[in-house]
Amino acid sequence: MSLPDFPSPVELDDGARLRSEVDDFIERDGQLLVLKGNDLTLLSHVASAAVLATMDEEQTVVSLAEILIDLYGVPEGVDPAIAIRQIVAVLVERGIVHALP
Repeated sequence: MSLPDFPSPVELDDGARLRSEVDDFIERDGQLLVLKGNDLTLLSHVASAAVLATMDEEQTVVSLAEILIDLYGVPEGVDPAIAIRQIVAVLVERGIVHALP
């Protein structure tokens, strides 16, 4: 099962490497307000943790999922493999996270 109200998950191998790229950000109460180009995006706690985890070093899809599960637990009624790809899909769509070749 997938996260409600999220786009379809991106198709990424478990070993796909992810890296976030932002122009600037402000962190407050565990959430990030991210500037990318001319766009400001307020991220949820989970998306903020994903961006911070991929900011200083690349993470694979699996390692990012493990980081988020350690922080927030397994989402109830949702397949974690699908959920992480849905979160990444939103961040990729906004140009905040990139899958590296």
